[in-house]
Amino acid sequence: MNLAPQKKLFASFMNVNQKKYQMKYISILLLLFISLVSFSQDYIEPITQKRETATLPESADKLVLDTILGCSKFAIPHRAWSAMYSPDGKYVVVGGYNYVGCFDQQTGKRVWGRFFDSGTKYTYSNPIRALAIHQETNRILVGTDAGNIWLLDFKTGKTKKKLATKIGWVMAVAISSDGEFGAATDIKGVCRMWRLKTGKQMKLPIIESTRGESVCFSSDNRFLAIGCNNALYVIDWDNQTKEKYDVPSTVQSIAFINKDREILISGWTGFVQRIHLKSKEVLWSKGTTDWLINLQVLPDETSALAITPFYVWHLDWENDKMTNTYIPSRMAMDLHPDGKTILTLGNFSN
Repeated sequence: MNLAPQKKLFASFMNVNQKKYQMKYISILLLLFISLVSFSQDYIEPITQKRETATLPESADKLVLDTILGCSKFAIPHRAWSAMYSPDGKYVVVGGYNYVGCFDQQTGKRVWGRFFDSGTKYTYSNPIRALAIHQETNRILVGTDAGNIWLLDFKTGKTKKKLATKIGWVMAVAISSDGEFGAATDIKGVCRMWRLKTGKQMKLPIIESTRGESVCFSSDNRFLAIGCNNALYVIDWDNQTKEKYDVPSTVQSIAFINKDREILISGWTGFVQRIHLKSKEVLWSKGTTDWLINLQVLPDETSALAITPFYVWHLDWENDKMTNTYIPSRMAMDLHPDGKTILTLGNFSN
């Protein structure tokens, strides 16, 4: 019996199926390659198109909003969560999902960039909310949602020390004006402080809080303020004492003013308060219809800026008024050291 026709037909059938399987495998490999590339890229091309800018009202300090991060040249992988100028105004540092990038402010050129906590379960869903820079000592603090706090070399982005491991989401970090101390708070209400030269954790009085949102050193480095859920704590670490101030809701932003005799706070429910530290008297109180965060005191030290998801607000406690400029979906802001330009970050924008 001649089986040649059957063999030929069978071979033809196998070739067709082999091609189908080959195409299927090629498609799978291609998809895997695309996924790998998209999740391993450490930089994307700068976005050159800029949105229309705006200015504050004539009655306010004339700050030109000519750097809108959501459509700017400071591009990072995935989504951005935090952004700030370096103290000399020459660099912009941007925090994203497990990523921090440092850019030249004028050219947009990336100076360095690196990923953090790559071994965590949700590598690409842990935002970096907390950044603090001290250029004179070449230090930058980075707090991650994986609960880690890193002390880096500001010029290179390389790790100097890992200060904390697997605490709660790190909501805020700060460096004292002399660069000697660092502090952080997390979503569980834990507050920690370190001597940065050695990395040694310092003793602090225990505070009763279920959520920490903000930290700030006084300009003379004597006090550490911690913003919590319905409370503000001011700690004198030399004497290991604490003062509690009752506030309307969670304190998301803090600034010491008037030579550290007073403190300015803002937060959820859109409140802002100016409080005398010694008497605890509320000297000025205002509110908006949404949360009010990212306090930035202007160079004249008689007013400040803050943001809500829809506005940049000018807080003028000397003249008892608040004015705003409409910029939608903001979640972070920083004031350039020259006091003339602000950097704003769009909601989950890149």
